[in-house]
Parts: sequence; structure tokens; C-alpha cells
Amino acid sequence: MDARGHGSSDKPHDPAAYDMALRVADVTAVLDDLQIRQANFFGYSMGGWIGFGLAKYAPERFQSLILGGAHPYAEAIQGFRDGLSNGLEAFGRWTGQVFGRYMDPALYTRLQSNDLEALLALSQDRADFASVLPTMIMPCLLFVGETDPRFAQMHECLNHLVNATFFSLPGCGHIDAFARSDLVLPNVVTFLAKFR
Repeated sequence: MDARGHGSSDKPHDPAAYDMALRVADVTAVLDDLQIRQANFFGYSMGGWIGFGLAKYAPERFQSLILGGAHPYAEAIQGFRDGLSNGLEAFGRWTGQVFGRYMDPALYTRLQSNDLEALLALSQDRADFASVLPTMIMPCLLFVGETDPRFAQMHECLNHLVNATFFSLPGCGHIDAFARSDLVLPNVVTFLAKFR
């Protein structure tokens, strides 16, 4: 699904529209529409962060959580806002630097179709959800690139989770870990096999 502010989903320009409880309600609304009582959730980066919100506001809806490149601790994301603040052309250059060798024409076109005002509205500094960690009793799979700036915080989560598996991706940063499905998916498939 496209998170609010992205893709084909609504793109409100009010920062209050991106409260975590509302983002969680979007996910559970999709489950309700599909008549799915419980699911295994897989989220990366912002999606992983929303996964911690799911654990806080709707834990009964998820058999497991697979969370990559994200943590529940407070985080300033001024760098993201900076990349959005100078118009679409500058945003294109910035995303080209961020995605590097993974930027292809299709991705570039998709990123250029974003609503920058909506992205600015959703890019508020992230609140601390760390109190949810001890309550997360569902199986969790966490992963992160070893050179991702979020590596230390993700590893710290393991000290507070009762049912977590963790793997890291050597030599990978944030975007590498997103792009290298060949490294990520074998771990995910093994993890999900227990839910068949």
C-alpha cells in the first residue's frame, strides 16, 4: 500500500494529518477492507517506523513484524526536509544523490510525481515510541545495513524486544539495504515460513 502522502494515496498538506495513529488507521483500514483479521507486516524505512506504530496502536492485528532501516527512537529528519525545500528540480538532484546507482528512469519519474508540499507536511521530526518495545511480544525480524546511520539504534532495540531476530547487511547503507532484495528476501522467507 502507498502510505498517505505517497503514490496513489491522499496527500494532505496539514502536518496533523500524519499523526502516527492516523497512519496506523490507514493500514488497518486496508486490512478491514480486505477482510484480513491478522497479517504479517513488512515495512522498510518510513514503513518500518510505521511498523513500530502498529505495535503500539494495533498489535492484535499482526502475527509478526518485519522492520528494516527504522527504529522507534526520536529522530530529527531535517536532512529530508532540506532535500524538499528548493523545488522539484532540486528535489530531483537530491534524490539522484541519495539513490545513486539505484536511480533509474522509472524511479526518477515516480519520485518527480511526488507532491512536495505533502512530503514537507509528513516530514516532521519523529517522536519517541521506545516505550512500545517491551510490549512487542509478536515475532519480529529486524534488519539494517551495517553502514546505515540507524544501525546502532536498531541494534539497541534488541535489548528491549522479547521475540526478535536480527540480521545486518555488510557494506550496505540505507538505500543499499532497500535495493538488495537478494540479500534481504532469503531471511524474510525463512522467517515467514513459521507462519504457514
